[in-house]
Amino acid sequence: MKIEFEDQVWDLDLTHVTYKQAYAIQLFTGMSIGEWEDSIEVGEDEDGNPVNPPPEWVKSIGALYWLMRSQGGDKIAFDDMDFEFGPFLVAVMEGMAAELERVKAERRDEPDPTSPPRSRKAAPRSAARGSRTATTRRPRARQEGEPATVSGEAGT
Repeated sequence: MKIEFEDQVWDLDLTHVTYKQAYAIQLFTGMSIGEWEDSIEVGEDEDGNPVNPPPEWVKSIGALYWLMRSQGGDKIAFDDMDFEFGPFLVAVMEGMAAELERVKAERRDEPDPTSPPRSRKAAPRSAARGSRTATTRRPRARQEGEPATVSGEAGT
């Protein structure tokens, strides 16, 4: 997804985190990569209102910023990074919303797999109904007293 932040457009790809990036995030946050991804999201109460995130959420957002910078080619230590927290969150939310719209647009452009296929033109019929073509084999007529079989051959 594209994140417009600090007068720059950053690519942030949560589906392609390298081992070194995941390990650095784990060391910084104390969480596995899966726990970290889950911790980024702010939950909602039963009325749909955001709930206060857990204390480690701040570190999780810091790791998200670090990952964005790392994927952009910057070498930055966790202890050296500093950024405007609120504007970064807004930029991430806007980037997520734009990515969601992009995916929805792609899906609208794809053919519906549940729709019936477009009809093809019917093959032309032969002039006489039930007539056979040169490539159609006629079954051999059964001789009187010969047992009927599936293959048309006696004993097979």
